[in-house]
Amino acid sequence: MVRFRYDATRHDFRAWTRAVLGVEDLSRLHEAPALLPGLSLEHRRCLMLKRLYDHRGQGLDELMRRFVTEAVAPVFGPISSYQERACLRIHMHGCDSTSAFHHDGEWGQQEATQNVWIPWTPVWGTNSLWVESAPGRADYAPVELGYGEAIIFQGAVLSHGSVANDSGSTRVSADVRVKPRP
Repeated sequence: MVRFRYDATRHDFRAWTRAVLGVEDLSRLHEAPALLPGLSLEHRRCLMLKRLYDHRGQGLDELMRRFVTEAVAPVFGPISSYQERACLRIHMHGCDSTSAFHHDGEWGQQEATQNVWIPWTPVWGTNSLWVESAPGRADYAPVELGYGEAIIFQGAVLSHGSVANDSGSTRVSADVRVKPRP
């Protein structure tokens, strides 16, 4: 796993997300019932994700393209291709896991392809992504990062997932896959 820093003012995913959702503090999304009153946390999470996905063509795709070429490539090396449409995730405080432990090879991801995980809120403990240290070890540990930090890891062979979030903080993140140039 490679941890790296990037210029969060140039690649300001948080500002884009705040504008789309109309909230200031993304880590407190679980405390914002006024956004979608009367709905469960899980239902609100799904509707917020839908809103993000519906708007990603309005700036996020270009922001992610710049991020991959300007921030990921210098760390990763030459990239032959990347996942142009990022997977977006919201892991609300008070909700169960958003993703069971798995490795992306189970869904056909080639071993050479790497996952880039970018949290848009500070992550630690139960609000984070948990990754094993080596294939098959199942010794999962949470990734701790602040805004402006990301990781690259072999998601095709390293199991990863999330646990029930009791951290007091909601996580908003994205992930893309990159393939090295041969």
